[in-house]
Amino acid sequence: MEDIAEASKTYWKCGMVSPDSKPGSVPNPMFAGLLSRNEVYHYGSDPVLGYHLATAFAPLTENSPLRVPDQKSATKVAAAAKSQFYEWVAAFREIAPKRLVLRFVVADALACCHTLQHLGATGKPSANWYRRQWELKVLQLQADEYGPKGKGPTLFDVVDTSNLSDHIGVVNLIIAASPLLKRQPWATLCTETLCKRGTSQREAVGRILCGNPTTSSLLLGVSLVQYWSNAKCESHVDEMFMGALGSMGASSRHQAEETQLHSRLAWKRDDQFSGHPNGYGEFHVEVSALVRVLFQIYLHMFSSESYRVSEEIFERSTAYKHFHRGSFSSFLKVVKHRVKTDWQAVCSQLLDKISQDRTLALSTNHLQELGIQMYLQDVSAEAWLPPENNTFLSVGPFRHWKSIPLAVAVTVVIPRPAINRLYDVSKMHELSSPTLVASLRAGPGSSNQWHNVYSDVQIVFGTVRNHARDENTAVVVEQDEHGWNGNASLIASFMVPTGVLQVDPVDALVGICVAPSGQAAMLYAQVLGVDMTVFETSISAASDVFVTSMMPGQTGHRVVCGGLQPLKVVEDDAGAGFAEKLLLEVPASESHFTTITGRLDISPDKARKLLQDKAPIALRQNDPFTVDVLFGAKKLSHTLHFPLPVTQAGNRLRVARKSGYVEVVAPIASPNESAILSDFVYPTRLNTVGLPAALNASHVNLDALPILDLTKKSQMQWLVTLGSLQFSSREKKLRAEGMKEGGTVENVRVNFKESLFTMCMVASGLQGGQTGLFAINHPKRGGIHMLLLVSAIRVDSDNSSVVLDAAVIPLTTEMVTSGRMEAFLLVMRTLKCCNIIVNDEELILWKKVMPALAERCRMYKHHRYCEYKRRGASIPLSTDPGQKFLCTCGHGKLPTNFISIPEWETAAPNAVRIAISPTFAVPLVEEMVGMGEGVKQLAPTSTCRSCASEKAKDGGALKRCMRCQAVKYCSAECQKKDWKKHRMECEKAAE
Repeated sequence: MEDIAEASKTYWKCGMVSPDSKPGSVPNPMFAGLLSRNEVYHYGSDPVLGYHLATAFAPLTENSPLRVPDQKSATKVAAAAKSQFYEWVAAFREIAPKRLVLRFVVADALACCHTLQHLGATGKPSANWYRRQWELKVLQLQADEYGPKGKGPTLFDVVDTSNLSDHIGVVNLIIAASPLLKRQPWATLCTETLCKRGTSQREAVGRILCGNPTTSSLLLGVSLVQYWSNAKCESHVDEMFMGALGSMGASSRHQAEETQLHSRLAWKRDDQFSGHPNGYGEFHVEVSALVRVLFQIYLHMFSSESYRVSEEIFERSTAYKHFHRGSFSSFLKVVKHRVKTDWQAVCSQLLDKISQDRTLALSTNHLQELGIQMYLQDVSAEAWLPPENNTFLSVGPFRHWKSIPLAVAVTVVIPRPAINRLYDVSKMHELSSPTLVASLRAGPGSSNQWHNVYSDVQIVFGTVRNHARDENTAVVVEQDEHGWNGNASLIASFMVPTGVLQVDPVDALVGICVAPSGQAAMLYAQVLGVDMTVFETSISAASDVFVTSMMPGQTGHRVVCGGLQPLKVVEDDAGAGFAEKLLLEVPASESHFTTITGRLDISPDKARKLLQDKAPIALRQNDPFTVDVLFGAKKLSHTLHFPLPVTQAGNRLRVARKSGYVEVVAPIASPNESAILSDFVYPTRLNTVGLPAALNASHVNLDALPILDLTKKSQMQWLVTLGSLQFSSREKKLRAEGMKEGGTVENVRVNFKESLFTMCMVASGLQGGQTGLFAINHPKRGGIHMLLLVSAIRVDSDNSSVVLDAAVIPLTTEMVTSGRMEAFLLVMRTLKCCNIIVNDEELILWKKVMPALAERCRMYKHHRYCEYKRRGASIPLSTDPGQKFLCTCGHGKLPTNFISIPEWETAAPNAVRIAISPTFAVPLVEEMVGMGEGVKQLAPTSTCRSCASEKAKDGGALKRCMRCQAVKYCSAECQKKDWKKHRMECEKAAE
């Protein structure tokens, strides 16, 4: 940390990352922004922070990739960054001529995504979105790439949004970008966010999804992979300690809760995530239930407008909001395409509920904006929207109009002095960036006082060059290229319902205000007054206010979510005559989905006869996303598919024998409580042609990763901390209790992580003996089921972790009985091998994660005869004892000199390369270890190898193993219990 901090100081002082560099004669161009008043150089700018700096500090072997020659402390950070830069450039040059195409767009991210959606659906290269704020140019994709003969894609394997979610919101990104994902299990929307820890780390996922996570994701059609797996290769250890240190330095509880946790999240289409690529059809839901759910999401989305009085009014999130009523309308549009209900009734009742809401301070003020946005986005056209054509036509903005639409654009000219006064007060005001909203309210003499606020405002500096007379005349705005440095007025445009302008067509006041928030009040109340008005004039001020059919520069209304298609009824692929339907039910006391009901309408005669004959109906669940309905002692069965994990625990069965249907009311699973998800750690899916994809294990090129020097154990103690912090607080407690009760833990994940921890410690030699040979051994199921051979421990910098570069040899019945491995198996008996003792559940878990571990580092292609491509194949192929669980495509695909043991040439053709990493719980799902626990992990204590006790049972010091002198025990009983495992690694200590 000190070296990195010193390098940053050197950069800011000298413009160079290395203090030994000779002063250059050319200024660093990164500092050019300091010469401009239009740019503020970011305080966190540092060239080396974009590189993985672990290679500067970790002990690496002489032949390791990215190894930095021994450097002085002050220069090794820069040297590590430079070595990676050279490798990245070389890789880019190699791939660029072959298959790399770069397409650039200068536009707002949401504008780009919605335009691509519209293009994919209609072939039109523009969706009438402005390119960005402070500009009136409409985004038009290039005809060469996106015209009729263009090759530009509109669907993608990966959409990486970097940290945009912190600035525009995760929900907005999901709505805009998730429809751009291909219908493939590997297609992923990636977001990065700095989640405020709050009182609980688990609260973050609810905040970013505007409410209950399962409800929001179900309505949006996406699944957060890490949420359901509660497992990831990415370490959060450094984030945890940095946040803990920040909390320790906080002056109040509120400041401590404001510390942030960096999270990289992967989102997938729910049909691909659940392994049912044909989809599910629309969700059937009652009007009142859906209204309650949507209203709760609305309250979460605009919670910053709440009347609550607390320290939260001074949070940044209340000043820079991610959502306006158009955002909620976009959410509704997605929902509209996914549900089967009386949609018009839903919208009407929802608006009624919002109009009566007193939870949010501005609900009624924004009601007109919500209504017009719902109309413009084709969500709903409410009865109160159409204008009264015969009212006030002789006066006001529509006096020359012949045809009056439901929505019109209002453009207001704000004089430059009115804007300048926001920034001229002080240096703090000069650096601020207030959020501006539009205001439309009754004139001072009106008997009926009303006030509408519009947050979706387009602003630009410029001059209006014409006066719109009727509905066919567009307002022409000449943009001032000098922007903030010029003297032009600020032009603000926004959409309103036409009927609002007919209420008070002459004296109504239109203006621009600073959006209300705690920070805004502190900065601007003395300048603008309590109403925070920047500028206001009457609607009839001809030189300042212009009413037109369209926004300036647009020929049509903005198209939002143009790529959405209604979910289609899923046909029965097998032609058996069963029809599936999904129903979403919400108890009257709830406002989120807790169950999903799968309905099976039965038409085949055999099944209907079984029903009418009162044959027993049973349920069976082998997968989180499916429930098998068994008719009459398994004479007939059908599988119901669900978009989210469900659990059989607590489910209910409804059977209508005369009507011929069966309903399964399945509770939505809990990521850290439901047994059905206990082995859902590294799931893998097959696409429609049998190609596998690991859902939450990022791909690594093992040959390019740095190799740790395992002889330098004194520099490797951090690996103990890293491995031990795989466990959440809950898992750590289960682990400790299990050790006290005899060394067994009932939780399969705890056992799996314990096995991974053992492998890391033994392979590195940090605890016990050192060996790279491991056996997954189930004594009650035939003994050893697979062999794991670790070639090296590599630094996985991208995930802030390590990875075991290993190979797996599945000891199937066919392989063992064939005799082709006999020579190697005989030699193996003489080698030092660490037995990983497993039970039934952990053995199945190992077989389920193996396809993901193989796919994670796969550099070969699956051949046409791949076992995964066979009809009816599953992944893993089987979890039964002695059966094949991996395809054979990876057999023997190993580097030369992968490992040096006798008879390896006999075993290698049956080995598959895999990447094994520590597996961390997800902070968004459950609590991680606290600061006190974490600090203890930094200085590992001496504990009993079997029960983790720090003292002997007689109260004295722990006793060492007499042979190796490395392992300690609290008693003879613990030593005896651990001997079967320890004897394979125990070496006589040097005298």
